[in-house]
Amino acid sequence: MPPRPRIAIILELLWGGALTVFSLANAYWLAIAFLFLAGFLELSFNAMAQSLVQLNAPLEKRGRVIGLFNMASLGLRTFSGVSVGLIGSFVGIHWSLALAALAAMTIAALLLLLLGRTGGQ
Repeated sequence: MPPRPRIAIILELLWGGALTVFSLANAYWLAIAFLFLAGFLELSFNAMAQSLVQLNAPLEKRGRVIGLFNMASLGLRTFSGVSVGLIGSFVGIHWSLALAALAAMTIAALLLLLLGRTGGQ
């Protein structure tokens, strides 16, 4: 796939959908299938996002921009784990993960709408 912001956002939407189904699945085989799909989509999204950062960063600042991108994405993962766990102590871990995936999908959908309005790819 060519590295395009629209494709990256669609991959994130699909990833969030797969995580939502995984978190709420009652059948073991369904959970495993969607966990596999979520892993594939997460790797695809991260590869696409990393490619976009590398292609769009100014050459003289590329190393710093990639370092900031990696630090931010790893830091957000840590915060996500804490927030999913904390909310999970109140509503249950399955619903907590589903709510986090739905929140990420909402943000991605808003970005996709914004990208469409600005005429981006």
